Amino acid sequence: MENINDYKALAFFDLDGTLLNSQSKLDQEVIEGIHRIRENGVLPFIATGRGHFELDETMSLTGISRAVA
Repeated sequence: MENINDYKALAFFDLDGTLLNSQSKLDQEVIEGIHRIRENGVLPFIATGRGHFELDETMSLTGISRAVA
């Protein structure tokens, strides 16, 4: 597991209308953007009211490994 202290910053993203488009899908540019911020020393989180079981696909595609749900 990664250490939070290894990152310069933390970024929290909502799902609906932020990571997911109006069809509740991830756009390729969002996936690439998440990978870029991680490369730049920022640890991304998902912050949502949804249950953890609804996050698997989004977390898998983006590489986001942490969530506040």
